[in-house]
Amino acid sequence: MAATDTAVARRYAQAIIELAVGHNNFDQWRGDLQTLTDVWRSTPVASQLDDPKRGRSRRMEDARGLVQGRVNPLAVNLVLLLVQRGRAALIPAIARQFERIERDREGRVTAQVTSAIALTDEQRANLRDQLGRRSGKTVDLAEKVDPSIMGGLVVRIGDELIDASIAGRLRGIQAQLIGR
Repeated sequence: MAATDTAVARRYAQAIIELAVGHNNFDQWRGDLQTLTDVWRSTPVASQLDDPKRGRSRRMEDARGLVQGRVNPLAVNLVLLLVQRGRAALIPAIARQFERIERDREGRVTAQVTSAIALTDEQRANLRDQLGRRSGKTVDLAEKVDPSIMGGLVVRIGDELIDASIAGRLRGIQAQLIGR
């Protein structure tokens, strides 16, 4: 996804957050966005809703048929607006941005952690604590095991990457030796 698409998705998600705050219905919006994402991923016609060859009224009719009765009326309006603007394909990205913004408002962040072997409960707790102190937020871990890093960890929190892996250190040494 292009950076501009991410920025556009973030703006729509922010607008949804404001609606959810105003109507006190975060859970409903979260569920509706998940439903919309599922529909977009599983329904072939959803991928055609941005196709101008289908005609605006046909696309709007198809969109309404896909979501009417499945989500709240404001979510239906969101879909129709996105179809009208040729941005219906952004629905999954909008849902991801909604979750990201909501978690940020709650003071939560997810750290993507890659380790050579599975972490123990104690290691998880220590890592969560250290990353929490560093970020000032409550940290959830999304773990992945990748033996190719040889040892240590690679952690990504938002835009920050912490490469404390053996493979990363070896790449650093190699770069120094060849003069980069």
